[in-house]
Amino acid sequence: MPGFLGGGRARWAVVFALLAHPAIALSPSSGRFVDSQGRDYFSPETSALVPECQYSWDKDPPKLVPLLTDSDKDRVAVNLRATREPSIVRIARPSQYEEVLRFTWWHEMWSTTTIRIELGPEKSRLIAKQASRFYRQYERRLARTLTDDEASQIRTLLAETRLFDSRPDDCAIILDGTNWFFESNGSKGYDFVQRTSPGANAPAYIIGKHLFGLTGWKSGALQYAIENARIDKDEN
Repeated sequence: MPGFLGGGRARWAVVFALLAHPAIALSPSSGRFVDSQGRDYFSPETSALVPECQYSWDKDPPKLVPLLTDSDKDRVAVNLRATREPSIVRIARPSQYEEVLRFTWWHEMWSTTTIRIELGPEKSRLIAKQASRFYRQYERRLARTLTDDEASQIRTLLAETRLFDSRPDDCAIILDGTNWFFESNGSKGYDFVQRTSPGANAPAYIIGKHLFGLTGWKSGALQYAIENARIDKDEN
């Protein structure tokens, strides 16, 4: 019996591993990370090489690593595909929506939440989704037009927090953290910010909390993460 149970556990481990990644967002021919229409999720600039984060005790010269590694891209793409989100590297209707902002939040054991904001000169809209990577289905979905005041508040918060100008985490070591990934595409082109369990004073937290508040949802794992965020003395 022990051998049989052990083998059963191994088989179930394989099953859950496969379910956790229902759709690998890789093009078999080129290794690209693409949406369901074959459009790249990430701009070529995300592969630019930069010095890796270096701890104070590491005296070797820093290695050059991509802004977004393939491992990072895979994790983001899997979650975007779980909520059936399109690429925003190229804005689908630039004359109607001149800027797109997207917030993707996930934890390896919880459902994925995406909140996409499409800002336009005449109207703006919000598309929010919560989906399970394990069961490949929506748990919640919302699409609505934003009021002029709501759209203005988002623009103001982005300008005040300077989210996309904020520096990366300083070699943060956070075990079992939540993932906060932001993308923007507009007049300045595609940009992104990724954070792990940001504190309540951080730009990522402030923007993420505000966008989630616009959904009107009052429960779920993201709501729990927002309510239990740490407060750091010096964070930007």
